[in-house]
Amino acid sequence: MPKLLDTSRLIESVVRLRRAERAADDAVRSEIDSVLSHLEEVVGPTVTRAEAARLLGVSQTALDRWISKGDISAVVTPRGRREIPLSHLVDLLEEVEQGRTESGRLALASVIRDRRRLAEAIDDEELLPSRPRRVDARNHRTAELRSLA
Repeated sequence: MPKLLDTSRLIESVVRLRRAERAADDAVRSEIDSVLSHLEEVVGPTVTRAEAARLLGVSQTALDRWISKGDISAVVTPRGRREIPLSHLVDLLEEVEQGRTESGRLALASVIRDRRRLAEAIDDEELLPSRPRRVDARNHRTAELRSLA
């Protein structure tokens, strides 16, 4: 269990450093970027669904529902587990934190709704070249496009 707590702290540090990097001047930005890159290497490219749910403050069941709808990206690791890409999770945490700062309450559901609206508004042909589609590939394509949004 302590490893999970360490991972959570590392991911929270990545979020804080990204925020600081945006506000910093060029000289400091390069230093922050090197530390940020190192932290992202330590955490790894993906985060378990349980850890992501814990950081987002939702149940793993809710997170799995959003993954199955394509609202949150997930990848299959070489070990065969579905995990959340670190970059996607950090972006989501930043959006939630920004929404919380602006409205003073948890904004995860509204962030997910906004992402879903954006994904639905994207024209398929804008993102991917046309190719023959199989009937059963449509659900996968929808999830893929939503995750790209």
